[in-house]
Amino acid sequence: RATVSRDASGRLVVETHGIPDTAKLNADLRRPLGRPEDRALFFHKVAAGRFESTIAVDEGRWIVRLEVSAEGRAWSHEARLG
Repeated sequence: RATVSRDASGRLVVETHGIPDTAKLNADLRRPLGRPEDRALFFHKVAAGRFESTIAVDEGRWIVRLEVSAEGRAWSHEARLG
């Protein structure tokens, strides 16, 4: 399980539950409306079960497609941001 939010600096924060500490995360973002815009994001671990994107994300609405891999398994989650 994972929840996605944006911190004060604009970086995405992913809180995970029940995912191994060795997990790797990345995400694809796209705008749901207006001019097409896509971004790829990578994350680093900042605490147990908490990951932060390596770059900030512009304000506005995004659809976040999160990919998690660990111990030979893969999982994905889609969330709306903004």
